[in-house]
Amino acid sequence: MFAIVFYCWKSFPNLRCCDVGVRLVDAEGKLGVERALANLIKEAIRAFHRRLLVVFGREALDVIAYVILRHYVLKGGGDEKVVFVDWGEDETAYNKLIEKLGEEAYPIGNVRHYTYEDTHRIMGTTNDILILDMGKGARPNDIGRLIETVKGGGLAILYNLDLKAEKPWNTSVHRKLASPPYAESDLKNRFERFFVRKLENPSVWILEGWRIVKGKLLNPSRAKREKSAPPRKSKIPEQIFRLALTREQMEALRTFELLAGKKRGIIVFISDRGRGNPPF
Repeated sequence: MFAIVFYCWKSFPNLRCCDVGVRLVDAEGKLGVERALANLIKEAIRAFHRRLLVVFGREALDVIAYVILRHYVLKGGGDEKVVFVDWGEDETAYNKLIEKLGEEAYPIGNVRHYTYEDTHRIMGTTNDILILDMGKGARPNDIGRLIETVKGGGLAILYNLDLKAEKPWNTSVHRKLASPPYAESDLKNRFERFFVRKLENPSVWILEGWRIVKGKLLNPSRAKREKSAPPRKSKIPEQIFRLALTREQMEALRTFELLAGKKRGIIVFISDRGRGNPPF
C-alpha cells in the first residue's frame, strides 16, 4: 500500500480530479494492475508493437520486475534480452532489480547493464526490454537511439522519471548549454516539459507503483508481414532468401544479382531509420 503524490496539472490536464491525491492500493487492486499489464504485453506481442511505460514511486522496481517476468513467460521463455541503462554513479536500483528477479528464478544472464556513456555499445543490437533510469534525466540522443533498439512486441521503460518537470535534467548536454555569464541554475526546463507532454500519447502507460495513472489497450489488428516466395531462378541460394523477413528485404537481396559477372560494383541501400533494414 502506498500514498500517491500530487502531479503537475499542467503536465497532464486531462487527468480527472480523482486521479490526483491520495489513494491506497490493496491486494485486489494490485492483482487488477497485474492483469492489465499482462494484457498490455499480450497486445504488444500480438500486434508486434513497441510500447512505452513510465514507472516511478516507491514500488517501481517491483512493477518493473513483474513486467520483465510476465513478458518472459508470455513470449515462451528463451533467450530474452533486457537492457538496463543508468549513469553509473549509483547501481542500487539495478542491484535491487536483479535481486528481485533472482528471487523469482528469472535467468539473470538475460539482463545487461550499461551506463549512458556506453550507449554506443548498444547500437546495432535488438532487445526485448529497455529500461532507462531517468532519475537525472537523459540526453535527447540517448532516448532517440536507444528506443530504436527495442524490437516489435518489446517494451521501453522509463524508470523514476519526474513528471512534474520542475527543473532541467542534470546531464552532460545540459551542462554544456550553460556558458558565461550564465550558470546551470539559469537553465530553463522547456525540453523537460515538452518531453512530459509527449507522454500524453494514448500508447504510453504511466504507473506510480501498483497504480495505473494512465493507460489503456489500443486493440490494434494482428501484425501481418507480406513475404513473397523466393525466385525460382536466382544465383543467390534459396536459403539466403528465406532469411528475409519482408518482401522489401527479398527484393533488396535480388539486386545483388546485378553484380554477377562484374569485378567491381556498388549497391547503395536506403532505408528508414528503424529495425527493418535488410539482414546483411
